[in-house]
Amino acid sequence: MDVRWASPFDISSIAALLVVMHKEAEFELGKINSEKLISNINELIHRGIVLVAVEDGRVVGTIAGKQGLDWWSDEKYFADLWFYVSPDSRSSKVAISLVKMFIEEIKSISPEIKIRLGHIFSGDCGREDNFFERLGFKKAGSVFVEA
Repeated sequence: MDVRWASPFDISSIAALLVVMHKEAEFELGKINSEKLISNINELIHRGIVLVAVEDGRVVGTIAGKQGLDWWSDEKYFADLWFYVSPDSRSSKVAISLVKMFIEEIKSISPEIKIRLGHIFSGDCGREDNFFERLGFKKAGSVFVEA
């Protein structure tokens, strides 16, 4: 397995994974706008950090993010926009490899910046909380949606 920076040539593979991620959501999400999906992947490849995990020539995982600001502060942070590993690769080290390289790349650009990682819309929140806590992150709230 290889983890590397994504290129524009990975856009369709990333999009395919994100469509599967969308379908795995715990409840119905809004319909995907393919133009917006592709545009945002492309934007992050050029102006953020997008990593892919490749096994046997196939993209099996991806994480992406960019800098942001809270509405109340000028202090920058770096947050993920997506993090997904295909079901057949979840028992491997793909997830941990993606997150560790993501953190390394962020810190190489800006060592002092705070990192925010999250997960929403999935059905295994406890396991995912534990995953991030083992990496030294602490839980900072929850997201609630209208039932």
